[in-house]
Amino acid sequence: MKKALKDKNGIYKCSDVRILFIIYIIEIIHSKTNKSLDEIYNALVDTKVYNYLIKNYEVLHTQDIVWVAEDTLKFIKERGTQI
Repeated sequence: MKKALKDKNGIYKCSDVRILFIIYIIEIIHSKTNKSLDEIYNALVDTKVYNYLIKNYEVLHTQDIVWVAEDTLKFIKERGTQI
């Protein structure tokens, strides 16, 4: 497995399939919360959940995507970010 690289802001660079995975999670969270896509993305980055999802894609993409999105939303809220 290829090692993930971080950009100058500490955000992991990744393949297109991982980006699509993140986009899908953001869309599901958006449909559940009606928050803007930018607000959800920023919450993922601010709470470091974005990096977690990228680093753990190999395991997470085999799980139910709705469960991953709901768990992600729960984790964001537990870290003190309201979306």
